[in-house]
This record gives sequence, structure tokens and C-alpha cells, in this order.
Amino acid sequence: MSKTLILAKELAMFENNTIDTPIIDSMFNFNRKLGEDSAIFFGSPRGLHDSVVVKHPYLAQLYDSQIATNWKYNEFSLAKDREQMQHCPKGIKDLMLYNILFQWHLDSVAADQLFPLFSPFITNSEASRLFCKNDDMEYTHALTYSEIVRQCVSDREELEVFIKDIEQVRERLIPALDYLEELKDVGHRYALGELREKEAYEAVLKGLVCWWCMERIQFAVSFAVTFAVVQQGWFHGIGNYVQKIMLDELNIHANTMKYVIRHELSTDKGKKAWENIRSDCLEIVDTFLMCEYDWARFIVSDGRGIVGLTEEVLKRSARYEAEEVYNTLFGLTLGVVDNPTPYMAQWLNPDNTQNANQEIENGNYLLNSVVNDINEKL
Repeated sequence: MSKTLILAKELAMFENNTIDTPIIDSMFNFNRKLGEDSAIFFGSPRGLHDSVVVKHPYLAQLYDSQIATNWKYNEFSLAKDREQMQHCPKGIKDLMLYNILFQWHLDSVAADQLFPLFSPFITNSEASRLFCKNDDMEYTHALTYSEIVRQCVSDREELEVFIKDIEQVRERLIPALDYLEELKDVGHRYALGELREKEAYEAVLKGLVCWWCMERIQFAVSFAVTFAVVQQGWFHGIGNYVQKIMLDELNIHANTMKYVIRHELSTDKGKKAWENIRSDCLEIVDTFLMCEYDWARFIVSDGRGIVGLTEEVLKRSARYEAEEVYNTLFGLTLGVVDNPTPYMAQWLNPDNTQNANQEIENGNYLLNSVVNDINEKL
């Protein structure tokens, strides 16, 4: 029965005084008991937000970790970065700006779409609050990139042309936009009763795989470019911000998707759905990887580049980052064992990161031991 029909039936009962108040399941499930359902998706409709009976402790830990790492978009000074942006070699400036511009676009997509796309299907409290919190942090990420551009690019006309003319940024975004648009359409059709739960569930699984590829592959490769530039002494303020974003994306957001996917595929329902969509999901991951190959070719062309960062290094980096996705979902390996961008290790561990410039404000990023423990469990 569609939600529209359910609502009409309940309102009729209310008008006929057969119930005291209209109980609208699509908005709030008064009948749900604490700890009643562990299903992350398509379980009993949500009612009281429940932390009394926790069905997915890992997701609760990730939420607590994200809360512990709350930060603001204006914690560091970008004065020196602005000065460097005006005087650095054009190839380095363009490399950083193209990279930041893509991250700005992708995080804008994430901020506007994460919770709205998945929330209609989520029926577990831990998952609901974590997806909501992750979405909130995506807004911080998008705003941070916007502030970086606002403060570091003085020529607004140049910026408008820069944004408008970068076809490669749009092409790199197309896989995510296409797959997520499909999930958006499924959500509408399911709410109207035009789609069976089985079809909607399969679309949700594909959406999760798409989102994991965004977080685990696309963002990770972009971060490698950012820190290749920072390692050479440029834009340390930007580097400090991107480090915060990276720790959110890789330690919390990507691990959210990994856990949820693995949980779903461990259930009978998920296993059956996976038989139907496995080939589609392999195509999704392959498409993201091929996009990274195209981006690697573009980002270091036309004079853009920095010592040690080549097209082949970025392609190997994409395979290295994609390895976890391929292995987890399909039992496949891409054969890249060692990280081709070893400098990333120090940026992934905030305790080991030393700012090259002592005058940079040090906004401590309190990604505490909870996340380290969580990563070990995965």
C-alpha cells in the first residue's frame, strides 16, 4: 500500500473517531518498540530515536568520533597561501586550483545529497544519525573549499571563467551524478508506491557502492595531489584544512559505507540482491577507476605538475585506493601493494604531521583513538 493511501486511511479513521490521534507511519511509528529492528534499511518505520538498545555499535562509534572531531571552516589563516597563490609558478597554481575545484564540486554534491537520498530507506537509529552527521560535515567541507577559493583567488572574473570552462571536472563528476540521480528517482517512485521494495533495495545497494567509490577512490586520489603540492612548501594553510577533510572522508565517511555494505551483504536479503546487481556494481567501480585515469592524464598536462607527481603515479594511486573496494566487493586484486604516494602516511596521522611553518595556527584535530580502534576492526 502506498504512503498516500496509508495517510488517507489513517485520516479517515481519525475523522470517524476510531483512533484518538492520527498515527502517520510515514512520519513517526508510535508502535515501534525499543531495539525492535536491526535492519538498516526497509525495517520497521522509525519511531523514537533509540540509543537504549544499540544494534550497530560500530556506527554509533563512528558517530561519536565525528562529533569529537567537529571543526570550523575558518580555523587557520590563509594569508600566506593567498600571497603564494599570486606569485607561485602558474603550473603549481593551476594544479592546486583544478584539484580544489573538483573537491569543491564533489563535496557540494555530497552535502546536498547524502542524507536526502538515503534517509527515506533508513530504519535504524544509529545509521540515521550517522548519515545525518556525515552530511552535516560535508557542508563544512564544501564551505571550506569555498572559503579557500574566496580568500586565495583575488580575481573573481578569472575564477568565474575557471569554473565555467573546466569540462574535465564535470566529466569526472558524471558517474556519481548519474548513479545518484537513479537513486533519487527510485526514492520518488518508491514513495508513490510505484516500485517494489526489492527493486528499491537493489538501487540503495548500488547507491552505497557509488558513494563508497566517491569517498574511497575519488577523494583519496585528489588528496594525494593536494599534499604533493604541500610537501614542496606551497599552501600549508590549505593543506591543514584538507587534512581535516581527508580524515573525515577516509576514516569516518568511507568506513561508514564500507560497514553498511558489508553488513547488508552478510544478510540473506543482501546476498540475494547482490546476485542481481553484482555485475552492475562492478561496472560502477570500473567506471570510477577509468574516470580517475582520465583525470590523471588531464591534471598533469599543459604545464601543470610538481616534482614526483606524474600521470603514471596518479594512475597507480587510483588502483591502490580502489584495491580495498574491489577486494571487499568482488574478491579481486589490482596488484598495487605499496602506496605510490608514500608521503600520504604522515598526513593520514595527525599526530605525526609537523607544520613546516611554525606561524601557522594549529587547530588541533581531535581524531581520537576511537577511530584508530575502528579502523583496526574493519
